[in-house]
Amino acid sequence: MNVNIKLPILACVTGLFTFFACSPSFTKKISQEAYAEKCTASVSTQILQKDRVLHTFLVRVNDMAALQKIIDAKKLSKRVVAEYANYQSFLLELTGKQLQAYILPSPAVVFVDLRDKTPIAEQLQQNHDPTVNQINAIQSQYPELAGQGLTASVKEYQFDTLDIDLSGRFVFYGTEASQQTLHSTDMATLLGGIGNSFYTSKGLAWQCRLSSSSFLRILPDEDLYFESLNISVQNHSYGLDIENYYGIEAEAYDIQAFHLPHLVHVFSAGNKGNQSSEAGLYAGLSGFANLTGNFKMAKNVLTVGAVDSFLRVKPLSSRGPSFDGRIKPELVAFGNDGSSGAAAITSGLAMICQQAYQDQTGLLPSSALLRAVLLNSADDIEQAGPDYLSGYGNVNAQRAVQTIKENHFFEAAVTDGEVRQFNVEIPSEAENLKIMLAWTDPAAGVNTQKALINDLDLRLVHTASGNDWLPWVLSTVPHADSLASSAIRTQDHLNNQEQITIAAPPGGSYMLEVKGTAIQTQDQAFTLVFQWDEKNHFDWGFPIKGNHVFAGAAQLIRWKSNDPTPAALSYKISGQEHWIPIADELDLRIPYAQWQAPDTFALAQMRMVIGAKEILSDTFTISKPLNIQTLVDCESELLLSWPSSRPLLNYRLFNFKSNQFSEILTTADTFAFLEKASYPPPYYAVEPIIEGSYTGIRSPAVNSDFQQADCYILSFSANLDGNSSALRLQLGALFHVAYFVFEKWIDGRFVPIATVPAGQALTIDHHDISLLEGPNIYRAQVVLNDGRALLSEEVSVFFLGNKDFYLYPNPAKSGGDITILAKTNTGAALQLFNALGQFSVRYFLPSEREILLLPELMPGAYFYQILEDGKQVSVGKILIRD
Repeated sequence: MNVNIKLPILACVTGLFTFFACSPSFTKKISQEAYAEKCTASVSTQILQKDRVLHTFLVRVNDMAALQKIIDAKKLSKRVVAEYANYQSFLLELTGKQLQAYILPSPAVVFVDLRDKTPIAEQLQQNHDPTVNQINAIQSQYPELAGQGLTASVKEYQFDTLDIDLSGRFVFYGTEASQQTLHSTDMATLLGGIGNSFYTSKGLAWQCRLSSSSFLRILPDEDLYFESLNISVQNHSYGLDIENYYGIEAEAYDIQAFHLPHLVHVFSAGNKGNQSSEAGLYAGLSGFANLTGNFKMAKNVLTVGAVDSFLRVKPLSSRGPSFDGRIKPELVAFGNDGSSGAAAITSGLAMICQQAYQDQTGLLPSSALLRAVLLNSADDIEQAGPDYLSGYGNVNAQRAVQTIKENHFFEAAVTDGEVRQFNVEIPSEAENLKIMLAWTDPAAGVNTQKALINDLDLRLVHTASGNDWLPWVLSTVPHADSLASSAIRTQDHLNNQEQITIAAPPGGSYMLEVKGTAIQTQDQAFTLVFQWDEKNHFDWGFPIKGNHVFAGAAQLIRWKSNDPTPAALSYKISGQEHWIPIADELDLRIPYAQWQAPDTFALAQMRMVIGAKEILSDTFTISKPLNIQTLVDCESELLLSWPSSRPLLNYRLFNFKSNQFSEILTTADTFAFLEKASYPPPYYAVEPIIEGSYTGIRSPAVNSDFQQADCYILSFSANLDGNSSALRLQLGALFHVAYFVFEKWIDGRFVPIATVPAGQALTIDHHDISLLEGPNIYRAQVVLNDGRALLSEEVSVFFLGNKDFYLYPNPAKSGGDITILAKTNTGAALQLFNALGQFSVRYFLPSEREILLLPELMPGAYFYQILEDGKQVSVGKILIRD
């Protein structure tokens, strides 16, 4: 097709400008086809033909000045949205015809992409399960690793910087979006939440600093942004449509990887796993090659898909391969509602690994080392070896950190044709040997057919026997069966990370060989990581020390083992003698079993019996959150209450201050009366002390301002009950209450009519049988032990006595309201006359209580007359005042 296009162009003209000397119809036909190779499929012929609709185009050039001259000459300067000198790109707002007539013909233009659509955040993360990726193990085993001194960036909309899991750690730069969303707040929390709102809101890097950058600019942020804020990880949990090409953004992120070799970019794979690409090598293959955005095609970034709690890739999690057949996504992690949360978890782990490396060396690791560590330590799921659903496996935070802590890596460089060798001693009892080679490859040219530039090859040799192994390589043939087939061992000339695994390696010396097969630069830095398991090993995954099991709920008990021996799982409550069976004949290579936890507050242990071996877990707690309720909220004090967990337990109460929860008291009561000045609202939480230093699940943080509690008095009411007033006072609590006083308005002041001592009831009733004709006005007092009196609102009961009608207020205001009360609904009428007997106004009284609006009357005395069926039934006088 390219040959057919070029021949008529050359036959017509030899230069760019004389090209347009051809006939208009011929020129139009040729230009639309010839320039199509400069555009993505989204820049369709239909778009190029339109001259009224503006589109946003991202234009990659090889000469910024050359295109700027055209922009100036055609007076398109106002159509320049942004310039990206680092990536030789312009963002232009043009019509399709302007693009075709002025931009595409320029030899400076390399590639054009359509950027009309705003990136989409890829679903919220809910019901977080930190055990899927061993986050609970890291936080138990390495509590000192929390991202201190490092900064992460969340690229999308702005997160809530005042959220109690994120507050106090935000770093402003000016890259933030104006819009704030729950999704971005959720991503920041998964990455670096401190765990104030609930224990599941504690991210891996829970003490890192946090920055925000708008994803409305998809190209990488400027290098200075990362350098000035010491940002080492940026999370990208968003996507566009399915894009299968090495676009301008993909190239740009690979370029930045060279500018900033310690910066790690983590992208969500997307949530279009059941769809197919409309273009590229894998067009029309449903369930493959459906990553959402060409930037996820970059070589030097991490792209992460989603698994559920049972380690199954989510059906909507986007899959690989990349446009040229490379393995994508590289990893998966827990993402109950999409791949966005999986990316955030991986970003948090990347920071923890950076901190572990920095603690040992004083430096940040290269992004290549981080990729190698995370990929090699991942747990293989789906089919054996890498695949296009889960990449190299499910993120394992514990193994990743161990790889760095144990210095199981090499870092070196290789030149073209050079071979570098490294020796590793593998013990005889080792199983599941894994070796990963990774390097930061130079950026390829935009819209290339193959992204790899520098080709390195990995080989593993057993020194004693001479046996060797090559990496696992997947088929790239564009057919569903081929893409779903298992990997084979061969040389990899496509990916910039390669992995060799041996299920049962012979013990002894091994040589890791890295060859610079085709190096187009002076040399190529690389990293090698390695790990192995002990034969028949068993490690508990959940519950472990410091973990909580949710009382009365279904749980997944987790472990990691390669022991093929059938096993039996049981548990025991502390203080009891017998182990209670959970499951028999377990295959330990399936790393979990379901358990219905008892509904109790207790300490417990797990036991796994493997043949003659008995392996006990750490002691853990079984509990549930004790949600706090605000009973009393006064100006200077607060009364909090929570349910009892079990008899004889103590509780710790926490108050949010200085961006974290701090313990303020330990009590055996299920309530606490707090001075607000000492323990300022609004956030509080409580946890039960199960035994000794063991505590149960801390309650979710409660905002006392949202619970709408009053200062002791919930309500005070008065209702007419025959010839008496039924008074009712309802309280939120009796704590510190001495007695109650009911008062009535008599002769211009409130007079006590009853005093009731405080008892056990929160509802106090009293009847007033001494009613006055007309309004009877009441209030109540709650008197505390310290003598303070809290007043209720005033309430009224209207009593007619022997009268059939009652009118008030009297005097009334000219132009104001009067109320007419009647014993029965008789359909009466009221007439008003002035002092001279002149008729002033007439009202109908259809109900037993009517509120009437007086006209503007002259002040003075007026007479009223009430008629029923035309007959006078009541008369009276009313005074009208200004």
